[in-house]
Amino acid sequence: MESNELWLRPGTSHLTQKLTLALPSNCLYSAAVGSLERFGFYGVQANLIMYLTGPLGMSTAAAATGVNAWAGAVQILHLAGALAADSRLGRYRAVLAASVLYLLVNTYN
Repeated sequence: MESNELWLRPGTSHLTQKLTLALPSNCLYSAAVGSLERFGFYGVQANLIMYLTGPLGMSTAAAATGVNAWAGAVQILHLAGALAADSRLGRYRAVLAASVLYLLVNTYN
């Protein structure tokens, strides 16, 4: 059994095997959302360093330290949210809790 036989569309023959490799539709959606998320992350990161060194007047080293701390927190909070949603809260309660937390943080800042 070849490794790419699992990805063939039903009803295809081995003669057209190289032309008919199928991708699930959600695979393209996930790739597009992941790409847009990365564009947004790096865009905010670049704008944050400009804001910290410009209007706030921080030194470049202090701004880089702050941006690195922010980037690390962003990366770790994905894991913390996933663990909380999977082990305790469930999908809908986790989204509700994150939304309320987001509103509270943005209301008082």
